[in-house]
Amino acid sequence: ILTYLFATRHPGRLERIVTLDVGGHLQPGLRHLPLFLGYQGWLIAAEALGSDGMARWMAGQARAPHPERATARMGWPYRMAWRALLRRRYRKSLVRRFRPELPVLFLYGTRKPFMFHSRWWIEALEANPDCRVQAVDAGHWLMLKRPEAVEAAIRAFV
Repeated sequence: ILTYLFATRHPGRLERIVTLDVGGHLQPGLRHLPLFLGYQGWLIAAEALGSDGMARWMAGQARAPHPERATARMGWPYRMAWRALLRRRYRKSLVRRFRPELPVLFLYGTRKPFMFHSRWWIEALEANPDCRVQAVDAGHWLMLKRPEAVEAAIRAFV
């Protein structure tokens, strides 16, 4: 999300964007909303309290590849994203559908409880000949589970 915010605020500073698993338009269904808010709220609290233990516990619950490596500071992007979300500028630009004006490569894992992007996001990218979308047979941590596929896609794009 921070990449999309940067691109919105500083047009012309980027030549292209590569993002992994989090789209420029998010639309969690009501069924998954409690899970979505729960884990992000937990990680924001872990970051605010400086509790590596809280972050590691959540990483274990989420079946992260190496939960022992999780730290409280990993909650910072969630805090910043929610802070931006609550500001009017963010709601107007990103939540109402970030429209990429530069080439975007979007890679996402197909094996997870819910997606971090909407169908609209995929369709918007697929409609742009400069953009690429690639589904990867992995969960959220596709760069760790399928590093060869991720590297090959990035190399082909850049």
